[in-house]
Amino acid sequence: SNGVSEKLPLEQLSSAISENAGIVSEYLATNHLPQPSFEADGPSVIIPVNAPPNVQLARQKLLAASLELFQLAKGPSDFLPNLVTGFQYISCLTWLCQYKIFHLVPLDASISYDALSTASKVSVQRLKAIIRIRMTTGLFREDVDGGSVVHSATSALLARDPVVYSYARHMCGGSAPVAQKMAAAALKWGPDSTKPYVTAFNVALDIDLLFFDYLSRNPDKMAEFSAYMRNVRSSDTVSLRQLTAGFAWEGIREDGVVVDVGGSTGDAAIAIAEAFPHLKLVVQDVPANADNGRKMLDSSRHASSSKDMTSWKNNLYEARMCIS
Repeated sequence: SNGVSEKLPLEQLSSAISENAGIVSEYLATNHLPQPSFEADGPSVIIPVNAPPNVQLARQKLLAASLELFQLAKGPSDFLPNLVTGFQYISCLTWLCQYKIFHLVPLDASISYDALSTASKVSVQRLKAIIRIRMTTGLFREDVDGGSVVHSATSALLARDPVVYSYARHMCGGSAPVAQKMAAAALKWGPDSTKPYVTAFNVALDIDLLFFDYLSRNPDKMAEFSAYMRNVRSSDTVSLRQLTAGFAWEGIREDGVVVDVGGSTGDAAIAIAEAFPHLKLVVQDVPANADNGRKMLDSSRHASSSKDMTSWKNNLYEARMCIS
């Protein structure tokens, strides 16, 4: 190696973490943006969507190197023990939502475990056990006296943003229980079944309805699912900015028609229509989403130029929204 020692894997990753953390930190400091923090007033979004591409890339490299370093340092022998904490985190989050703990902890002050116990009608011992498990992932914090709990940046976001809270509720009450039944569904109906009514969802809820038929009969669940989808699309990883920038929409001919199958309330279609007004957008989804989709279209920046070209068609199977 010509007398030059090469860095070992853990050192290489540590260097990558340091380098990219420096790029992100410098960008935040130069632009007078808050640094990441676990405090309740810490930023919920670390890098704004309009940050330069090199800064966005540095953040992704930072995350990737951090995860890889964690996995290498942990090693195969700790894979299963770490997995145990993973599903316990989901269980504890479900419990915290069920007893409305996020909203019982003040946003601007701490609350004693005794007072929180009285408000939630849950024992202090159980509160401490479950909240402290979630503290290991940055959810809630504890005062130095060990007798009070206070919001972290993450738990504060769940408390103040109803869309994010709906995301958590749907993930805990919908996505996680259904995901656990994937193997059971394969065992019951075969691993290669593609029928839409023989899925993990049907096993988890013990029903024979299609997923969206079930939602259409439960307005609260439909609203929760729609909020969940809006929040998913607002995250940087799957943001609508990625959708509009990641495909050559401008290459589609004038008045070309783009169909979004299962497009919910039309978030993606509206984003594409706003960015590429030469296109016509059609959203196909269940009728229950029609009213919400129309409201979103009316409130969008594109509404003034598209309202006259917008129509909804509802029948048993689909709702259609046309945007031009």
